[in-house]
Amino acid sequence: MLTTHTTTPTMNHLTFSPHKLESHLITYLALNLLLTILNKRVLAQYPYPWLLTAWHALCSSMGTYLSRRLDPINSKPEHLSRSRGKNHYIFMFSILYTVNIAVSNVSLGIMSISDHLILRSTIPIIVLALTQLLHLPHKPYTRLTLLTLIPLTTGILVTTQNTQSLTPSTIPLPLLSTLLSSTTTLTLSLLQTQLPLSPLHLLHSLAPLTGIQSTLWSYMNGEIDEFLIKQISSHNSSLTSSPTGMFLLLINGIVAFLLNFSSFSTNRKTCALTMAVLGNMGLVLAMVISGVALSAAEPVLYRYMDIFGVLLVLGGGFLYILCEVKA
Repeated sequence: MLTTHTTTPTMNHLTFSPHKLESHLITYLALNLLLTILNKRVLAQYPYPWLLTAWHALCSSMGTYLSRRLDPINSKPEHLSRSRGKNHYIFMFSILYTVNIAVSNVSLGIMSISDHLILRSTIPIIVLALTQLLHLPHKPYTRLTLLTLIPLTTGILVTTQNTQSLTPSTIPLPLLSTLLSSTTTLTLSLLQTQLPLSPLHLLHSLAPLTGIQSTLWSYMNGEIDEFLIKQISSHNSSLTSSPTGMFLLLINGIVAFLLNFSSFSTNRKTCALTMAVLGNMGLVLAMVISGVALSAAEPVLYRYMDIFGVLLVLGGGFLYILCEVKA
């Protein structure tokens, strides 16, 4: 009897289950990595970040609609009557959510992943600082958890030291993307604690608003006109005319929906700081894969310092995850 009681909890703790925190963290990290690479590939042939954001919103709307149709009982929002009075919170957050995604896509579309990552490496520190300065509700952080942020941030700076091409004229965009991402992560965490909505229903409410706003911004920026003119006057658009390009767009939209849902679900189970750490880990992994597998688009990571920096980031990130799971 003693043997049974001592081994069963250990096995349950090591079991990969969709209800466990580690399962949510790993899923979010994998989807974040995949979408970063897909977005980089799509934007290289399809330089319309606002239209891409609208496409992601459309796929998220369709995904939530199908999910609710397939499982109407479990997808029914709880305490809906109490949340109707807070629809203005959802609307205001949708604006921040839209601008954050679009600015990130713009930044990713015009610069390398390594440049995109340099300033975004400070997101966990910014999230932590804003949480403390604004006295936002959060769970207590252990000293070891905070120490893991040092190799996480230092490793990114080491990894990107030879691929930096930022200039005073290009710094504002990734800096704005960094501030928006930090604010969005914190706001989403607060929103999910205030509104009695499931991640699926919250995404179902946000996606149409995001799609409308992105389409309007795309029209005002001239993206829609430029896209239509290019499609009418040219027949060599590999992305929208070939089956491979259409398949890439379809996979991109599906992964965007899955990542949005995973982001909301994971954020609800953990905290804003964890989401920021996972985001940085995903970008570093994307840079490594781009350097190895997509050498035509990104510099290959040959030097030992680059490898050491990547190991620092991944080591610090996984140590942070272990601290979170243990807590």
